[in-house]
Amino acid sequence: MGKLKEYFIEQGITVSDIPKAIIIHEVISVALAAFWWAACYQVQPIRAIARRVPRGRGAYEKALVIAKGKVDKMQWLKRLPGSDSPRLTTSFAESLILRGFLKPISFPGKLWASYKLTIMCKPRQKCIESTR
Repeated sequence: MGKLKEYFIEQGITVSDIPKAIIIHEVISVALAAFWWAACYQVQPIRAIARRVPRGRGAYEKALVIAKGKVDKMQWLKRLPGSDSPRLTTSFAESLILRGFLKPISFPGKLWASYKLTIMCKPRQKCIESTR
């Protein structure tokens, strides 16, 4: 445990910075999830792929009917003004798939960004003193 603590101190991270780093990491995660969901809602990648595949159109429409049936049971989703429930559901599923596909890149990237933001949020003098 001593080597790990020394490593973090060398990097400018102290024990008191860990909760801040976790919060920063989670905020980045939520922001990326919202971004990818919004992007999938706008672009509709499955619909674009289904249009290019001859048998894809029928399967896509069938999946939309199933999704609409399930979404209609969710009362809270109906209360959202101007929302297209099947499209929201489809874009959410698309974003989950995309995020899973990008996880080998995004997770280390989020860790790096969390580290950098944690260091940036520290007062400069405090960071210098913790390395001594």
